[in-house]
Amino acid sequence: MATDSPTTEHAKTGPVDSLRIAMVTSRFPPYLGGTETHVSEVAQRMSGRGLDVTVLTADVGGRLPQFERRGTLIVRRFPARPRSTDLYASPELAREVVQGSYDLVHVQ
Repeated sequence: MATDSPTTEHAKTGPVDSLRIAMVTSRFPPYLGGTETHVSEVAQRMSGRGLDVTVLTADVGGRLPQFERRGTLIVRRFPARPRSTDLYASPELAREVVQGSYDLVHVQ
């Protein structure tokens, strides 16, 4: 007779309260695209199951809110440079990944 693993047992009994997850993506809604949609859907579903999910993303234009709550999902946007290309970097976002005390970091 097989026994349930701890992961399976958590899935059956409810949310895991202490797991902090960061989902890192270069772009996130309101921008449209496959990656943006994928990260949004997965993050919202995980958050809806009780996981502590934070999306960390770049804001090249500097026009979007730095902090946004979408139900139980948290979205944090960080300035990125240079603004005139498709390839950009955000030292602030990288710093948050390193110093944010996340249990799991998913990079898309």
